[in-house]
Amino acid sequence: MKAFYFSHPGSCQLIERPDPTLNSKFNILLKVKACGVCKTDYHIASLPQLHPGENGIILGHEIVGEIVDIYSPISGSKLKIGDLCTVTPNVPCMECKNCKCGLANICVAEQKTVIGITVDGGLAEYVSVPHVSVHKIPENVNLENAVFAEPMTCVLDAFVSAGDLYGKNVVIAGAGPAGLLFCILAKHFGANTVISTDISQYRIDKALEFGADHVMISQDGVFPDGITTLCDDVDIVFDTVGTLVDGALKIVRRGGKVIIYGLDQNARIPISPFDIVLNKKQVLGGFANSQLMWRVSNILANVDLNKLITHRIGLDDMSLQSLARINSDEVLKMVVYPNQ
Repeated sequence: MKAFYFSHPGSCQLIERPDPTLNSKFNILLKVKACGVCKTDYHIASLPQLHPGENGIILGHEIVGEIVDIYSPISGSKLKIGDLCTVTPNVPCMECKNCKCGLANICVAEQKTVIGITVDGGLAEYVSVPHVSVHKIPENVNLENAVFAEPMTCVLDAFVSAGDLYGKNVVIAGAGPAGLLFCILAKHFGANTVISTDISQYRIDKALEFGADHVMISQDGVFPDGITTLCDDVDIVFDTVGTLVDGALKIVRRGGKVIIYGLDQNARIPISPFDIVLNKKQVLGGFANSQLMWRVSNILANVDLNKLITHRIGLDDMSLQSLARINSDEVLKMVVYPNQ
């Protein structure tokens, strides 16, 4: 099969390799129908590396595929050959304290298994995955909406951290594909005012299409002046960039929340504990959560995300250079179709 192979930071190439084999753990074989390209993929492959990843694997963790083989009957599972499924890449151990108390998305196993990051992923014609990571796509969710299932579980977890949004004023820092999903969901959950900021005019114009009430151009690392004049108070700030916590704490109201979503392992942010304590501000994170997939499926059946996909390519078009295009202002979502 063809596969997009990450050998080490700064080096990726399209290769031919044998189809995956199944075993008792990686017991589902998927024919990949589509795989979204995430900025994390680029951050793993870039030099310097901005996100940890295992050398010598196939990238791609936003996977939609058809089940073509099952290792052996799976007790209690309704999955069957022919099902169209999505994949949650963080594979829980189901043995640690977090897994046993309903926090499997933050499993504390020493040897973490993350599809497309520590083991082979979906930028290939086929991928083998554990059945615990496989979720059948409802018939009322189309293929291109299904590509957003994995990132939507991450975004939705951030909204769980934020709590009730009804009637709240929300600032969303960053209008990339994740930031636009935040705009959609903020309105879906009843936010009063949604303000989107980004350094790109193209992207904040897109934010208006996806639910933002106001948009503002920002400078790198700085929220625009006047942002707090657009609403009575800023109740919640979602930092989809991952480096704007300090600025977010300055604009959120007393008793408000800052939710960090963006990932940058090199970011180091100065904050004032005095400000947080005195003004009872909360700083929380949002992370991939497979347990929210049932809610995500319901949302995906009722929204149209087709316009978020700006670039559709085949596996033959993949290279480190094409992966780097994810940084371009006008690339919102790139989706690879390995078997077309």
